[in-house]
Amino acid sequence: SLLYQSIILSMEESSHFQRISLHTKRFCKAKFTQLKHRCGQIRSVSLPLYFLFILFGLVSWTAANGVLSESPVLTALLPECYRLTSYIIIIVQSANIGPLVYLAIWGVFKLVSKNTHYLDLTAIYCFLIFAFTASIFTMVFWSWETIISDVTVSLPFFILTGCLAISDCTSTVLFLPFVALYPTPYISALYIGEGLSGVLPSFWALAQGSVSSECHQTSNTTTGLWFSPTTYFAVITVTTAISLVAFTLILVLPLARKERYPTTP
Repeated sequence: SLLYQSIILSMEESSHFQRISLHTKRFCKAKFTQLKHRCGQIRSVSLPLYFLFILFGLVSWTAANGVLSESPVLTALLPECYRLTSYIIIIVQSANIGPLVYLAIWGVFKLVSKNTHYLDLTAIYCFLIFAFTASIFTMVFWSWETIISDVTVSLPFFILTGCLAISDCTSTVLFLPFVALYPTPYISALYIGEGLSGVLPSFWALAQGSVSSECHQTSNTTTGLWFSPTTYFAVITVTTAISLVAFTLILVLPLARKERYPTTP
């Protein structure tokens, strides 16, 4: 009986190991198929189009991060002095109303027409042109001051900062539905561009240097800087223009049209 039990036990263990081996083979085969599919997706990615999506994503947070990175210099040049950074943060946070307004418009439009593709394209174009225009005005009018109740206020700068912040806060809501019209790997390109939109303004601010004085409320001096805030905002304007051109090329180039899903209009 002991021999019989040993044989039965051996057969059960052998059957158990066979089942484990079968499950392992199936698991490895499934993972290999997924890896092969992903490798095929990577090989099929168009590098020029991938680079265009990176440039397109640069506009996401360049303006808002640029204003925040420039705030140490602006503190020494604008009348708000050390209160300036707090004002900028409040304005940028208040600009989160932008995505809510767009989602409300999108919801109303969807009730009228189920095809929101053209709404997304129009909104992105309006966003890019709005951001580009606001960047130009910031470059020109950042140092203008207004007297309100005998108090000198940088009102044009605050209004333009709000415009830049609204466009930046709305960017992700606008961009992701558009990039979803293309294969998945291009989403990573957009995220790379969005990441660079936070890093590049900081590098530009570091390259600019620092002012020699702590706080000036009477004179706009740029002593100690390699280039002025006007030049700094000009660089941001050029970056916005590059993103606008990249988006246009994504729409019109044949290689981009070929990559777009055929079910999209």
